[in-house]
Amino acid sequence: MNKKFFELGYEILSHYKHFPEIDDTCKIILDGINYLNNYPKNDNEFKMRKEDIANYIVKSRINNMIYIYVNSKMVVLNSKIGKSIYDDNINELFEQLKNAIAILILKGIHQIVKNMYPELNDNEIIKELVGQDIQSLFKYGLL
Repeated sequence: MNKKFFELGYEILSHYKHFPEIDDTCKIILDGINYLNNYPKNDNEFKMRKEDIANYIVKSRINNMIYIYVNSKMVVLNSKIGKSIYDDNINELFEQLKNAIAILILKGIHQIVKNMYPELNDNEIIKELVGQDIQSLFKYGLL
């Protein structure tokens, strides 16, 4: 994961909250960051909060074109095939949470690009964004 790319991406999103769908995506990202910052430190805490965190991750994937694209292209998401997210241990769910936030940031950037250039092909934009190349942010005039 390209940390700098995602930090820039999140910063970019904050400048486009006047678009309702981007504002909604930012709110969902903030929820995820809150889960990440307050992630359970021990097994007892984890047992109490696991379902809420897993539900958040599942919710973040609904109607998320980036998530669908990533899974259709078999890009590694640090999850085991055939295993439910609700079966993940404390470390696996933490990785799933980080990935969910990253994918939501990509979703938000995609939403910005589509607002600016509605004629562009979704899959081409997504393919570039999933590559996490900062040059793609320049290409679309976001930096």
